[in-house]
Amino acid sequence: MAKRKRGKKAATVAASGGPVDGVLAKGLAHGTRAEILAFLAEHEIASPVEMDKAGLARNGAGDPKRKKLAHISYHVRVLEKLGLVKFAYSRPVRGATEHFYIPNARMLLTIEDWSGLPESAKNDVSIAALEETFALARKALSAHTFDTFDERAVINLTLRLTDGKFRLLAEELTEFALKRCEQLQAESIGEVDGDLARLKYFSTSMLAYESPPPKRPEP
Repeated sequence: MAKRKRGKKAATVAASGGPVDGVLAKGLAHGTRAEILAFLAEHEIASPVEMDKAGLARNGAGDPKRKKLAHISYHVRVLEKLGLVKFAYSRPVRGATEHFYIPNARMLLTIEDWSGLPESAKNDVSIAALEETFALARKALSAHTFDTFDERAVINLTLRLTDGKFRLLAEELTEFALKRCEQLQAESIGEVDGDLARLKYFSTSMLAYESPPPKRPEP
């Protein structure tokens, strides 16, 4: 079995900000917190009320709406204490105050951090990541922007690899794509002299995983 290099990243979900490793495992240890981080990664800023309306915490907050909103708010506060999200601003809404938060970390774990998570937490994180991937694609299709550029890419490959070559593929995809995406974004910001309003939104998703073998017809 190929040895894992210390410090290598396990690509899970990407959000804005700088890399955080150790504390992130605590943030991802609960499915609702993973959903919150994925939601903020897409929307850049949001309140627990908006997360509630979007259907977060479907499987852990019970039926009553107040209980569900309190559940989301609690986990947002946990993430804030961990430094993974930060308070942005508040606004009064019908006699109450709505608090908005922004992400404060890229959701990248070291292989060691990821391997230390319980299987249930890994599953929750992966589900949240895939739901975000599908949601971004559906939104673009509905808005008829998915095929705006003829250069748009949809690539699905099924490969036959050894365990070691798969690990190498995953590492190279993560390291190259992240660095290149950040480089191209920085160059784009420079080209418009920092005027972000002149830039368009684009999304890219990477997946690398073991597939079950194809089912063979009975002879």
